[in-house]
Amino acid sequence: MFTIPKHTLRARAVIVERMNNEYETIRLNLIDEDGHRYVGRFTGSEVKVNYSDNRVFVTDDDRILLYKLDDRTLHTLEHAEDLEGWLDQRDYIAVLAALDEEAEVNV
Repeated sequence: MFTIPKHTLRARAVIVERMNNEYETIRLNLIDEDGHRYVGRFTGSEVKVNYSDNRVFVTDDDRILLYKLDDRTLHTLEHAEDLEGWLDQRDYIAVLAALDEEAEVNV
């Protein structure tokens, strides 16, 4: 398990508060690498994105999860910056701002 800086943990708590949500049990329909379907379950909160097909979650155990809707896979990201390329640039900047981090993008 990786260590998340305290400022990031504080920011994640702020995200949940701003969304006026508490952590809840989330269930996602997933497909493994062999094509088997299953339901993945975790406790967390969704970080809303507006322009991307992928969904982002913050879990109660301090993970950032990316759910790819096109192939129904779930990815655990070590750093918020790892969302670049997975999200529309507008969503990437907004999610990092919500995490109290500054996005760096190619212009």
